[in-house]
Amino acid sequence: MATIVLEDMLFKSYIGLHDFEQAHGNRFEVTLTVESDAIISQNDQITETLDYGVLYNICREVMAGRYQLIETAARQIVLGTRNFIGNSGNITIRICKLNPPLGGDIKKVCIEIKDVGTKI
Repeated sequence: MATIVLEDMLFKSYIGLHDFEQAHGNRFEVTLTVESDAIISQNDQITETLDYGVLYNICREVMAGRYQLIETAARQIVLGTRNFIGNSGNITIRICKLNPPLGGDIKKVCIEIKDVGTKI
């Protein structure tokens, strides 16, 4: 088994409960980790591994949507990734809202979901 990590991708997204968050957006940091036997290639061909460009596009497309909760966006990334890699392999998604509007000096608030695949 091998691991692909797309670390600290930055997106401006319209995720939040407040009207101003939906209107103006926030900055988000996204890290996607995929563990899978499909990553280990026996040759130098992209068709023999997982294309991390596809994984990035899954994240980009989800983060372009509008949600009230970062948990919803995280779950959508897990579902898209699972659809791409199949039922085997493990997925961890971490989404952080940078400088959340909580009335204090907070660097970020994060949600992390771990989705463990099945062995066939």
